[in-house]
Amino acid sequence: MYLRDYPVFQLQSLSLLQLFMLMYLVSQRPFADPSDLRLAFFNESLVLLYVSTYFILTDTAETPLQDLAGLILVGIIAISTAVNFAYIVWQIGKQMKLSLLPKIKRMVRGIKMKARIG
Repeated sequence: MYLRDYPVFQLQSLSLLQLFMLMYLVSQRPFADPSDLRLAFFNESLVLLYVSTYFILTDTAETPLQDLAGLILVGIIAISTAVNFAYIVWQIGKQMKLSLLPKIKRMVRGIKMKARIG
């Protein structure tokens, strides 16, 4: 008996692993930044939802739910992609703000000093 011959058992194993991962994230809080922890929890929750939806597709007979399940899977991927892309853009903006703000303040002080002198 090989696990590859039984997709339902594969999905059950993966679901169990995802639950353990979610419990680990909640109990251990492995990220220093709370926003990183929230993103990891969100991503792992979406993977669990994805795997749970995939159970519908393991039947060999065609059911009306299979088309809906396929659309739900595409929606989960789209949501995950959009949220992660927005998070990356937000992190880039935050880093740019931190690195550019001191330079802008120095420029403004320099302009004010020249205005007082001139």
